[in-house]
Amino acid sequence: MFKKLIILALTVGAVGCAGVQNAPLSQDSLPVIEGRQVSGVNWEKPDFIATTPGKAAFGALGLPAMISAGNKLVEENNIPVPADKIYDELVAAMAKNYRVVPLDDNTISAEDDDVESLTKQVDDSRLLLDVRSTYWTYVNYAFSPTKYKVSIAAKMRLIDSATDEVLAASQCISPFPEDADAAPTHDELVANGAERMKLELDKATNYCIAEFKSKTLML
Repeated sequence: MFKKLIILALTVGAVGCAGVQNAPLSQDSLPVIEGRQVSGVNWEKPDFIATTPGKAAFGALGLPAMISAGNKLVEENNIPVPADKIYDELVAAMAKNYRVVPLDDNTISAEDDDVESLTKQVDDSRLLLDVRSTYWTYVNYAFSPTKYKVSIAAKMRLIDSATDEVLAASQCISPFPEDADAAPTHDELVANGAERMKLELDKATNYCIAEFKSKTLML
């Protein structure tokens, strides 16, 4: 049953990442983005899936309880969505390497993956760095059920609003840490304002940042 819940959690992330064709930024696109203005895209925060053995015993029927517990944990401890840091790190690297100019504009919002629904919200020729968290979760290790591991999924697109062209796109699912001995217990994970969980989420987020930088944006 526990393995089925892990598969279910990963499926949620994979569904959120569906439709993204992995396409790195081409050399031909570099002159196109050089010095351009860029802003981000707002997405609704994804549900956090807090998987515990007790809730997992109910299989898919336990998923609403996992989501409710996870969202409560995120809200009560002011846990930032990974997409925010991913965007900040990527746009900073693009500003350094491609001289793009970040805009302080958070008015672009998305409800689906339609490119034109985003580009029609701008009246200039900026780039849109679309970064979305598709899922985040913690689960306990199958053979060390008192220890917990964290993972996230995210996707990103670099869109030219002047042409509606997707210049680069990718998705990322951070791997679960393998070392159960070094992993926290549930109490350790959520103690002190979920300090350890924030640390583990940050590690997972940094993994996806590195993937997007090196394999998609060629930074």
